[in-house]
Amino acid sequence: MDGFKIKNGNLSAYTGNEVYVIIPDYVTTIDNYTFECCSNMQCVRIPDSVQEIGYKAFAKCRNLHTVMMGKNIGRIKSEAFANCAQLTDINLPESCLFGDAVFSGTAWLNQQQDDFVIHSHHLFAYHGKKGTSNFRLFLPSNQQYERKPPENPIFATIPDEVFEMDNSVRNTLENIDFLTYHKICFTPYMGNTFSDLNLILMLIREKDFSIKIDPILKYDILSRMKLLYPDDPAICNYLQINVLDVFRFLTEQNCIEIIQRLLKNPDILNPDTIDPVIRYAIDHKKYEIQVLLIEYKNKYIGYEDTAAMIRKKLSL
Repeated sequence: MDGFKIKNGNLSAYTGNEVYVIIPDYVTTIDNYTFECCSNMQCVRIPDSVQEIGYKAFAKCRNLHTVMMGKNIGRIKSEAFANCAQLTDINLPESCLFGDAVFSGTAWLNQQQDDFVIHSHHLFAYHGKKGTSNFRLFLPSNQQYERKPPENPIFATIPDEVFEMDNSVRNTLENIDFLTYHKICFTPYMGNTFSDLNLILMLIREKDFSIKIDPILKYDILSRMKLLYPDDPAICNYLQINVLDVFRFLTEQNCIEIIQRLLKNPDILNPDTIDPVIRYAIDHKKYEIQVLLIEYKNKYIGYEDTAAMIRKKLSL
């Protein structure tokens, strides 16, 4: 067909000048850059046979306003339609994996009215309140965590259906003071390093604590997840392994309410962990937390009888 370069189902180039482009129905992939800067094209029909659209395949088509997509497209790579400024009419496949910034710089994206523009678990844009977060937790040289409370904090709830998001959206949301996802509230900036927001969402959604994010943020999220899902095996197992670090973090941040709620679980601490946690609270002058811990020890663990302890030592 005139203008199309196709081999083994892969459309790699187009040299035509049609206004209405109909891609042949034996094409299975549209290669990277195939239609980039195709200024004559105003409308394109992509057949059901196409399964993948490549990187910048239709980017910078300045007059393109309508895209009719086939129903079997499984993957659209990054910036496939980026900077098609007049693109307003597009039908998206029901289930598809999207790369980054697929529709950035398009009229279609800008005209969406919802705060969150989502399709097939991918968040393309956030049109809600934009924050300049002044809530930070950092680790200075003295090893003490400090908090600078926001004067006018901005909150946003990421819909549960979101699995991943464009980088531009992620950068915006990372500046918001408090985010909530699957009922877990957190601040994206915590600890000494930066954590990818997509990884944070994956950790919360899948309860996979092997995902590498800043441990301080992980401990904060873990403690909140434990309150929400007290019997979840993955949460309980990771908390049991890292209970000292978690309580140290909560003590440093003076999270009295969270500690109080966690201590309602009689198995959260044991004879091997309770005393180090109490000493940590004393060393950091967190006396309210110290009282809570001592009360917990008295109620659930108890204090070993002094005479029995001496007799035990003498018998060794």
